[in-house]
Amino acid sequence: MIVLELGKRKLLPLMAHGIILLAVAFLIRWGMIRYLSASPETSTAMFENHFRTNVSFLFTIFRGNLQALRMLMTFGGLWIFLPFCFSKATSESRKLLVLLPVFFMGMLVVGNMNDEARIFSEMIPVVTSVIASAFLQKAA
Repeated sequence: MIVLELGKRKLLPLMAHGIILLAVAFLIRWGMIRYLSASPETSTAMFENHFRTNVSFLFTIFRGNLQALRMLMTFGGLWIFLPFCFSKATSESRKLLVLLPVFFMGMLVVGNMNDEARIFSEMIPVVTSVIASAFLQKAA
């Protein structure tokens, strides 16, 4: 929502709002980790940091690792069309693309890209809406 308000409202209050939301999210996550990790029934795998393994996995794309190459088909391969559709899409849908790198960086930490290619399926509606708005703008 903050991204959609860019240009409509002053930048400083929007940035303050975003920082407060991030701080609250990190406090909630920290509290959950402290509370749940103290329980012997909770698996510690839920709180693993996968950043190093995911980055090294992504670099294996350049070495021709076929399993890593399937990550290129993230979002069903729709991201391949984004550079061609970006300029024709509506400004609101283009602003939604700010979510992609934020979500990707978050998933680099908590997701396991080697085994879970599905972790990006939440962003399929965002990518699809940008491409659809570009085609609808072109058709109109």
